[in-house]
Amino acid sequence: MSICGGLTAPVLIAALGASSLASVPLFASIRSEPSQLQGYSAPVHADVTLHKLFRFRFGLDGTISYKHPDRLDLTMNRVPPKYQRLFADLGTPRTWPATYNLQVTGSHLAAGRVVYELAGTPRRPSDVDHMTAEVSDLSTPVRAEWYLHDGGTIAMTIESQSVGDYIVPQHEQADIDVDGFKVHCDMSFGPYRLDERNVAESKSAL
Repeated sequence: MSICGGLTAPVLIAALGASSLASVPLFASIRSEPSQLQGYSAPVHADVTLHKLFRFRFGLDGTISYKHPDRLDLTMNRVPPKYQRLFADLGTPRTWPATYNLQVTGSHLAAGRVVYELAGTPRRPSDVDHMTAEVSDLSTPVRAEWYLHDGGTIAMTIESQSVGDYIVPQHEQADIDVDGFKVHCDMSFGPYRLDERNVAESKSAL
């Protein structure tokens, strides 16, 4: 075994055995941000393809806002309030630890990176029954799937970016199978307006 391999193997074995959310690089990066992000807002543009008997394509514009620690709101014209609330329930990696009882259930290697497999159930009453996700670091898209109580599913790929000191969504692609509709949604976010506070306070463990 090479010297490099001898050094790398124990690191990978240790990483693969990690079971804490704080060991997942993306969550660790959010946790280590130097200031507390109190909130943000950003415009959202969505290109939507809707399938039900016929295929329809259209664009939507709106606003997303976040408030520490887990409040996420979407305001988008022509989207029924029910689905705006559902989007808020889905959340982002930043809100997941507060929104879901989230656990690391396994891990695997992909393109030389450790990818952590997560599973979670909502902490509060929700249309979501449970979720699963694969999470690594900022450079690797997050893949998540939500399973609704009524049998619907939502599969999403989330690409993140750094804005100032903070990790926020940049682009999301979602495939939605809900209420007899099949929808593909391609969403872009930004520019962001941040509400931050410089405080030296300990953060609760993820």
